[in-house]
Amino acid sequence: MTASGVWHSTVYELRRLIVVLALRVIIAVVPREDRRTIQAVGVMLEAFKADHRS
Repeated sequence: MTASGVWHSTVYELRRLIVVLALRVIIAVVPREDRRTIQAVGVMLEAFKADHRS
């Protein structure tokens, strides 16, 4: 793996970590009624990420 490849995967991991932490904070703050909305957004984010991998 090249140095730029290592850097790219590190940046990707950091971004993923930030997203996970942000989602945890949102879930902790938002009332339970809105969880369904958050799940829908999460599904859209997963679809978006999968779309960008290809």
